[in-house]
Formats: sequence, structure tokens, C-alpha cells
Amino acid sequence: MSSNLLKELQRRNVYKVALAYIVVGWVVMQVAEFLSPLLQLPDWTVSLALYLGILGFPFALIFAWAFELTPEGLRLTESVQREESITAETGKSLNRSIIALMAVAIVLLLGERFYSASQPDDTTAGSDIVSQTDGKEGSSIAVLPFVNMSKDPDQEYFSDGISEELLNGLAKIRELRVAARTSSFAFKGKNTDITDIGRQLNVGTVLEGSVRKSGNRVRITAQLINVEDGYHLWSEVYDRELTDIFTIQDEISRAIVDALKVHLTDEELAATAPTQATQPANVEAYNFYLLAKHNLRLRNETALKLAIRQYTRALDSDPGYAQAYAGQALATHLLSTAQYGDIPLQTANREAQALLDRAFALDPNLPEAHAIQGLLLSDELDYDGAERSLRRAIEGNPSEGIVYNWLHTVVGGKGDYNESQRILEQAFAIDPLHPAIRNNLATSIAERGNVARARELVTPGTAQAYMVEAYIEALDGNFANMRESFEEAIAVSERGGMTRSSTVIGFYSFFNLGDAREEFEAMPDHVQRALMAMREPNRGQEYLAEIPAEEQDDWYIYGMAWLYLLNGDAPQALHTLDRAFDPSAPIYGNAGRAFAPLDFASIYAYTLMQLGREDEARALAQRALDFVALAKSNGEPPGSVSRYEAEAYAVLGNEAGVVGAMKEGWSHYNISWIDFESPMLLSVADNAELAALRTAVLAHVNAERQKLGWEPLQVTRL
Repeated sequence: MSSNLLKELQRRNVYKVALAYIVVGWVVMQVAEFLSPLLQLPDWTVSLALYLGILGFPFALIFAWAFELTPEGLRLTESVQREESITAETGKSLNRSIIALMAVAIVLLLGERFYSASQPDDTTAGSDIVSQTDGKEGSSIAVLPFVNMSKDPDQEYFSDGISEELLNGLAKIRELRVAARTSSFAFKGKNTDITDIGRQLNVGTVLEGSVRKSGNRVRITAQLINVEDGYHLWSEVYDRELTDIFTIQDEISRAIVDALKVHLTDEELAATAPTQATQPANVEAYNFYLLAKHNLRLRNETALKLAIRQYTRALDSDPGYAQAYAGQALATHLLSTAQYGDIPLQTANREAQALLDRAFALDPNLPEAHAIQGLLLSDELDYDGAERSLRRAIEGNPSEGIVYNWLHTVVGGKGDYNESQRILEQAFAIDPLHPAIRNNLATSIAERGNVARARELVTPGTAQAYMVEAYIEALDGNFANMRESFEEAIAVSERGGMTRSSTVIGFYSFFNLGDAREEFEAMPDHVQRALMAMREPNRGQEYLAEIPAEEQDDWYIYGMAWLYLLNGDAPQALHTLDRAFDPSAPIYGNAGRAFAPLDFASIYAYTLMQLGREDEARALAQRALDFVALAKSNGEPPGSVSRYEAEAYAVLGNEAGVVGAMKEGWSHYNISWIDFESPMLLSVADNAELAALRTAVLAHVNAERQKLGWEPLQVTRL
């Protein structure tokens, strides 16, 4: 290169333009790198800025060589006479610009270092998230429902089933955190952006795909997508015979493990492989199993009865299919009078247990069976056994959010509310879009005073939002507003009936306002009669006598014992209570049943006192108080066990204790008008403070009834 060319490059300020361009480029890169995470820009933003900068560099040099800035504007350098050129002045301006840019660069460099130094160390920041994802980047996944591409839309159960089986298989891998089925399937049929799905489910990757079933062949496409940038980490198409469906599922799971670079020991790898009990002997059994599972999730009486027939068909085809026995057990349990059907609870649970026993004989470690066993043991008031079963179910399948919800209920029933709340939060982290979990968390944290977060958990204008709002109003004693929110919930419900929710609404309306109104008809017949018996004790035995023997559950037993005691018939009351309560068994609170051991403890103790068995009565009442104290020490929501405390104090003749407990309960509106009519509290009804509190409670109830245009509540006593 000649010296004349170098001098000309210098005269035309090409060197200075190059330097200025490099400095400007560096500043732009620093700003882009700093702002990208704050503005939630994709990771490739900085790379794009660098690429454009490099691409533009030669054009900037060519531009500096070919053009010159003159007082008349930008002109070709060749057309500018030497004596007219102002490149010297332009060079000085460039020098000043370069110095200014260098100063900016230095400030940015120092600022970036200061900002980095002020941030928490990566090893401690976000420890909660690290614990949820096992500390491994990309170790979380959601399995979206595979799209049914078959010509027959009725084959959707099959594509859903394939998706769920893949989810369950991946959930066995300890290094993966798998979003629960209910939350993943919430996006079914919706064109939701993958990034938004990842944000809502707090996962780093998403598996999606399609299933086309035609005759004896199946075509499955699957792709694993990185949520952060939308790139495909892996994809594959499987075109096989239908008999290869289990092999395909296994291959997809292994491919995902490889794509996410999850490392498994031989023992863990063996645990993920399907066993003989979980992999049916033939496709026909599998097909009926998927059909049954689809209907099981519909949770209505007709669908559940159909599911039982389909499980039976699956077992006819493969008698060694443990999962089919477990599914049939759950369907049977759900058809009890306490759930969605008309089978007496004890009968339903006895039949369900027989089916579970067969499932356990085939596969002692089956998570689904242990989960259902937990439900049955909870109904039998064996909370310790229920907790063991539910924890074992979670150990086998940690992505089933509803099982955490069941465990939360059982642990709360044992009096450990703090641990129960922790489990519920864990359920929400795993299955954030499950309506029951979200509702339970919202009401639970509202009880603890965090009303703002409770409202944030629900979508405004939905039935769930109105239900939660009604619960919040009840906690504030605004029973009329509670009732109106309940009515809004029914009005906007997409299901139109909200049958089970209507039952809940009826309970709240009855115990807070003294009248269940139209929701009364949604309750099981024997529950209606039990409530009528308490409301009208002069006709109580007439109402209860109409309940068939097979439906005489806890509602009948508690109500009948209540009436016997009001009539002074303690021996008959004890005989009735012995059908439901064992005074030697542990005393626990409510874990999903209408009546818990704590409900029966005080009325049983009072009955013993009436029979002159004072030592036994006092010992039992004290055990009830001990449980109340345990619950309070373990984070029990304010006032929620006050009624039990008051009734136990009444048995012990401690009137000050009764009044103190009832006042505490009413200060949180956790005392009902009907609590003052119980045989236990009527034994101290002459206490002036208690009588005044009863008057105040009834006045408040009637004031709320008046807001609704209802007649005043008239309480009947024997």
C-alpha cells in the first residue's frame, strides 16, 4: 500500500470514522446486553446487534472514503476541490466525538461492574426456584395434550391418553419437574404462545405433538420446544403398528431425557420403564383403559358408571392390568353419596378397597393405588395411614398435583396447619391451573388474612372468583354480600348447575343465614333431612326416621344423637354415637368428611357426663382441648376451632372458657347461630354473657337477612 493512499485515508478521516464506529458499536452492545433482560428481550438480541454492527462496518468505511461533509451538505469527495475541503475541521469534530464516546463507554463499564457487584450471588439468589427445579437448567417440562389428527373426532380420548401416559412416564424421572396434567391440559384447543405457557406453568420446555390413528396403524409426531427462544430441541415422527404404542412412548421419553441432558443412573432408568402391571398385555385392554380414564375425569354420575364398565372391559381383556383395577376403584369411590353418585359411602368404599387390593397384589408400588388408598383411609378416619399412603403416592408420581391437595387436607386434619399450607403451596407450584387447588389456596390464604393475594389467584368475572369473593365476605361477616356473590357464581357458571358448588353454597347459607334456599335441593336427601332436624328439633326425629338404613351416615348419627340428648335420652344417644365414634381412637379435625372425630368428641363426652361417667367424660373433653391447643400452635386460622373449644369447656363446666371461645370465634365470624342450640352449649345457656352473645349473633344474622329481603330467623327449641 503506497504512502499516498495512507495519507489520503488519513485526510479523508477514514481511520477516525473506523475508530468512532468501533466505539459506538461497543457502546450499543453494552446497552443491548444490559437492557435485554430488563425488557425481557430474546437472548439473540445481543447477537443480532453484533451481527448488524459487523455488517455495517465496511459500508461505514466506504462511505467515509467516498463522501465528505461540506458547508453545502454531503458531497462526493472527488467533486470537492482541495482548497474547499474542510476535512481537517471534520477530523477535529470526530476527535471530540470519539473522546465523548470513550467517556460514555468508561461510565457504562464502571456502571455495569457496580450493578453486577450489587446483585445477589447466583448460588443464593432465587433459592426457592432452584429448589423447585432441582437446580438444573431446562429440567422442567410441560406435556401439552397431543392434537387428535384422526378422521374420527371421537378418537380424542386416545391422543389425550397418549399425552397423559407420556407425562406420567416423565414424572418418574427425579431430575425432571413435570407440570401436572390438569394445568398442561388447560391449554387444550387454545392457540397460546409457548412462551406464555412456559411462564404460566413455570417450565423451561414444552412437549407437543399430534396423534393420527387409522386402523391398526398410528402416526405420532412429537417436538420438544425451548420456552425461552421457541427453538426445537428435538422432534421426531413415529409411523408404526398400533401394537408398538408402548415402545413409541418409551422412545419419546428417552429422547427427551437425551435432549435435556438429564443423567439417570441404571436404577432410575429401570424405574422409568413400564412394568407388566402398568403396560397392558394388548392394545384392546389399553384402549378401554384410556376410554375409562377419559370418562373418569368428567366427574359426573353417568360418565363414572360408563368408566366402570370400560375398566371392566379392559380387565376382561387383561386380568393382570393393575392400573385398570386402581382406576375402577376410584370410579367406585366417586360414585358414593359423599361424591357424585348414590352408592352409600361405606358400600362404595368397601367395593373400592376390594379392587385396590387386587391392584396392590399385581403392583405394590403403583402410585395411583396408594393415592386412592389415602382417600379411603381418610374416610375411615385413619389419618396416619392416609398420610403414609398419600406421601408414598407422591414419591412414585411427584407431578400429580391433586394428590398434594388431598395430603394437605389430611395433614390439616391432624392439626398441623402450617405444614398443610406448605403442601398446598407445593400443589399450586406443580399444578397452578387446577381449579380445586387454586380455590383451596385462595380460601386458605384469605383465612390467614392475605385477601389481596387470594383475589389475585382467580380470574375476575368467573364463577371461581365469585365463590372466593363469597368466602371473603363470609370471613368479614357480610353474609348478605356472601349470598349475592354465590348467586353471581351460579349465574356465570359455564356448567350451568354447579351441583357440588351449590351444595357448598347451601351449607354456607344455612349456617350463616339460617336458610339454604334453592341450593337445599342440590344436597343429598339425607343431608337435607339432617339439617331440617337441627333447624326444627320438635320434628327432628320425624325427619331423620325417613332416611333409609343404608344412607344413615355421619349426618344421621350426629343429628339423631343431638335430638336424643335434647330429649334427655342419653343411653340412646350413646348407642347411636357408638356407630360412628371410637373414644379410644386419636382425635383429629376435619379432613374432607362432613364430621370429624373432633365433632364427635364433645357430644360423646357430654353424653358420658349425662350418664354419670364423669371421669371418662372429662378425659375425653380434655383430649379435645389438647387437640385444639395443638392446632392453634400449628397455625390454625383464627377462630376456626373455637366451637370445638367451647363445647369441650361446656362438658367440663368451665363457663368462662365457653364464653371466651365463643367470643373469639364470633370475632372472626366462625360461630354459627345453630352452635348456641347444641346440647353442650344449652347446658350453660343461663350464663348471662353467653345469652347476650347469642342475642347479638341472631341480631346480626337477621340484619343480614333483611338486606336480602328475607324474613327474620326464628329459632325453635324443645
